[in-house]
Amino acid sequence: MKKPKYIEIRSDYIDDNGVIHLDGWQTDDENATGTVIAWIFNGEAYFRDPEDQFLEEVKAAVAEAKDMEKFNATEETLETLLSIYGYSK
Repeated sequence: MKKPKYIEIRSDYIDDNGVIHLDGWQTDDENATGTVIAWIFNGEAYFRDPEDQFLEEVKAAVAEAKDMEKFNATEETLETLLSIYGYSK
């Protein structure tokens, strides 16, 4: 069985603009820093690494985050995030 890229994935941070941050950890070390996998904006996921969208554990986490439907980010917020961080849809 193939080892998952991320041991833990969380979507428990929603910023002031209503954007859900999907973060992943590649180790169970409590001192490790998580990596941003994607931002979820109005039901769409924007991935830092486009390849992550095909990982089963990421698909499940994105679906769960979309179910929260607690985001009301603006188009301006999205454009800013994409230009700063180069995320892809």
